Amino acid sequence: MVLRRKELESSKIGVLRLLDSLRGDMVVAQVEAVFKDHPDLSYNLLKLVNSVHINLREKIKSLRHAIMILGLENLRRWARLTIFVCSDSRGINNPLLEMAAVRGRLMESLVMRRHSLPLNDELVESAFMTGIMSLVDVLFGVSMEEIVGELHLNDAVSLSLLHRKGELGALLTLAETLEMVDFREVQRLVEASDIPSDELLKAQLVAYNWRSSMWRSDE
Repeated sequence: MVLRRKELESSKIGVLRLLDSLRGDMVVAQVEAVFKDHPDLSYNLLKLVNSVHINLREKIKSLRHAIMILGLENLRRWARLTIFVCSDSRGINNPLLEMAAVRGRLMESLVMRRHSLPLNDELVESAFMTGIMSLVDVLFGVSMEEIVGELHLNDAVSLSLLHRKGELGALLTLAETLEMVDFREVQRLVEASDIPSDELLKAQLVAYNWRSSMWRSDE
């Protein structure tokens, strides 16, 4: 059912990278990294977990959590099927995918710096997932209410996507305001969030440098 929905199709590049990461001795971190680079794949992963585990009681906290629930063997089978139904002609060249990925990395970096947390911390991973999911409604022509209603996201991610509430919601608003180059509003949000300007600049550089290096590797 997930594979047949045209608006949820994944890029061929992303699926090829996923298949490559699932060969031999699989490392969850490597598989997770592929999903982080491809927001469309991440959305399909969450849809798949919820369609397979219909009565899932535990709310999904992060991409890694979704991978572990599904299981690497099931994920490998799904990836093999997905490669045959990919038809997104733009693939990785879709600018919205790049924007979503940058949002995720920026939010991830800000949370890590604010709370001195490691990359694999639950809050850090939730921040990244919030960023990459924030443009899925535009990417696939699906309302955010429908997306959140279909997926089993935790409350922090759901509230940030629907209402821009909570810490993640505030950071998502900041990321969106940065994209609009509204520096007066950015300054207001930075002061309200108690984020030093130099920390925001460092996080921006991390996000754009990361995305640029990943972009070149996919060409």
